[in-house]
Amino acid sequence: DGEVERFDLLPPGTVRDQVAQGQFTLEAGLVIAGFLGL
Repeated sequence: DGEVERFDLLPPGTVRDQVAQGQFTLEAGLVIAGFLGL
């Protein structure tokens, strides 16, 4: 259904930077931020 374009294995710091840059949807960013304790 096109919901997921691909999966990548990234270090936490890279994920944190990408969330801050808005590279994830709002919902995904909130989930990731909660998981990382941001």
